[in-house]
Order: sequence, then C-alpha cells, then structure tokens
Amino acid sequence: MTSAVPGAMALLQCVQCARSAEALGLAQLAVLWNGMWVLLLPPLAVFGLILWLLWRRARQADVGTAIGSDSRAGARL
Repeated sequence: MTSAVPGAMALLQCVQCARSAEALGLAQLAVLWNGMWVLLLPPLAVFGLILWLLWRRARQADVGTAIGSDSRAGARL
C-alpha cells in the first residue's frame, strides 16, 4: 500500500522528490508535500501581484482614455 501512493504521486513530482518520497514513507510524504506548497506560495504571490498591477493599470488607462479623449477634442476646436 505504501509503494502505490508514492508511485502515483511521482507523476506530479520531479525525480528527486519522487525518490525521496518513496524512501521516506507516507508520514514524511505529507511533510514533503507541505514543503512543496510552502515553496510554491511565494512565486504564485508574485505572479498574482503582477497580474493585479497590470489589471489595475489597464483599468486606469481605460478610464483615463475616455475622459482624456473628450477633453482633448474640446480643446482642439
């Protein structure tokens, strides 16, 4: 039973992580997965922050374009 779980999860891990998980067993496998989530959170947070900043900039550009185009057209006449 213990060899089936790490073998199935090896598809989701790198070779080094899969071999470590097979050698450690189920209890340590849970700790290994938690460590991988901890290491994954900072890159996801940075990626989310970049997406949020791009979305905010695009939203401000849309609002600024609509207001700016009306005022510029009136000033040119």
